[in-house]
Amino acid sequence: LPTLIRHWKLRHYHVLGHSWGTILAQLFALNYVNKHNKNTTKEEFNTKEEGLQSLILSGPISNAQAYISAQWNPSDQNNLASLPPFVQHRIHALEESKAYDSMEYKAIDSVLSTFFTLRTAPPPDCFGDSAAGVNEEVYVGMQGASEFTISGVLGDLDLTSRLPELSVPVLLTHGKYDTMRPSTVKAIQDQIPISERVMFPHSGHVSMIDDAGLMNDVVASFIHRVEEGVEIGGMNEGETTKAAAAADGTVEEGDAVKDSPSHSWTWIKVVAAFLAGLVI
Repeated sequence: LPTLIRHWKLRHYHVLGHSWGTILAQLFALNYVNKHNKNTTKEEFNTKEEGLQSLILSGPISNAQAYISAQWNPSDQNNLASLPPFVQHRIHALEESKAYDSMEYKAIDSVLSTFFTLRTAPPPDCFGDSAAGVNEEVYVGMQGASEFTISGVLGDLDLTSRLPELSVPVLLTHGKYDTMRPSTVKAIQDQIPISERVMFPHSGHVSMIDDAGLMNDVVASFIHRVEEGVEIGGMNEGETTKAAAAADGTVEEGDAVKDSPSHSWTWIKVVAAFLAGLVI
């Protein structure tokens, strides 16, 4: 990533990462951002003229075991623990026998992907083409053979203790039915000094397809406010989502979750936004 930024001669940019790309984005910001960005305070962030301006982490993961644990948390209404007991039993039985190549395991995985990964049906060509190009050797090496646990090289990932080092504004987004559960994303938010969090009401993990217009509006608004030097962090999840909904009419009141004190804010419709950045 730093090599690409140097090659493209980017001086002023935002980084958006999705899923495991959020790990790359976090590590980039933590390990490679210049000293000016690292030492910037909340009051000073809008004066930066060069370097990384913000992070957008879509379906983020910072702690691999917390991510898996939340998927099976029985107190959550929209995760694996919400499945019928028989289905849960079969998943655990297949996991224990490592029957990852069995017809039953593949069938369960395929069906559950329509619950938690991409809820739009039929899947658009862009998603199918991307899925068809997955390098299974690399994917399994990172994730492990199971889709319901994590045992690859990312199994011990935990960036939580380093998140307070992030000095740029961070937008965290996730779907209501996302594999990245609200409790997991909220735990990430709690460690980041300057952050906002938005849950998209119709989405699984692939919010940019399931809630495409809403996600575009929320991301555009966030970047616009960072560029204008507007304070980041005053908006809570419910207000940000409802503000975007007011612009495109896709969400009714009550669809989004509020989890912080209310602040008033005037929605600014971003007609067009130029992002000199990178999508991971």
